[in-house]
Amino acid sequence: MARSTRMLKFGVAGGAAALVNLATVWLGVERIFRSVPSATEISVALGIMVSICASFFFHQFWTWADRIRPQGGAALVQRLARYYAVGAASAAVQWLVAMGVREGLGLHYLVASAAGIGAAAVTNYVAAGRWVFGSGASESVL
Repeated sequence: MARSTRMLKFGVAGGAAALVNLATVWLGVERIFRSVPSATEISVALGIMVSICASFFFHQFWTWADRIRPQGGAALVQRLARYYAVGAASAAVQWLVAMGVREGLGLHYLVASAAGIGAAAVTNYVAAGRWVFGSGASESVL
C-alpha cells in the first residue's frame, strides 16, 4: 500500500478514535463524574482507554489490514497486547500534554484533550506501524 494511502487511513481511523475519546471525556465531565472533584482527570484517562480499544480495531481491519495474515486468535491477542503497550506509551504522552496544556495554558479541557491526542498520534503511528502491524512488512512506516 502506498505510504500516503496508509497515512490517510491512519488519519481517518485516528479521527474516529479521537471523536470516541472526546465524546467519552465530555460524557465523563458533564454527566457521569459531574460532582466528582477530579472529573476531568478521570474522564481524560477513561477517554484514552476507550479510544485505544476502538483505534486497535479500526487499524486492524482497515489501516493495516493488508499486513494481517490469517493466523488465528492467538495472533490477534498478541497484536492487541502489543497495541495496548503502544497505547500505554501514547496515553502517557496524551495525558501529560492534555494536563500540561490545561494547567499551563489554562485552555478548555476539550482543547487540551485534542492537543494531547495530536501529540500521541505521532507516537502511535510509528510504534504501531513497526511493532504491532509491521511484522514481515517490507514497507517503511515513515
